[in-house]
Amino acid sequence: MQLNSYSREYYFLDIPTDPPISSAQASFDDGLTWEDGEPFDNGFRWLIQGPNADIPGDTMALIISMPTVVPLVRYGSPPQSRVEEAPAISLTS
Repeated sequence: MQLNSYSREYYFLDIPTDPPISSAQASFDDGLTWEDGEPFDNGFRWLIQGPNADIPGDTMALIISMPTVVPLVRYGSPPQSRVEEAPAISLTS
């Protein structure tokens, strides 16, 4: 995914499982913090923004400040949770 450093958009993941999962979390900082995904369509999404985005409003977005971020996604119920790498996010100017 390409993310302009001045924009805000949704990072979407389609996570096909059988049976379907009801929740997923993603980490955009190599597993230090985890954010709950918002169920959307057949997957989950997270609102992200570049470090230079100055967008007014009450909606909080996760700030992506590294040139390239490889999110981790966690789903399932412990002790059988799965953690996998998700498609990378690259900042553009």
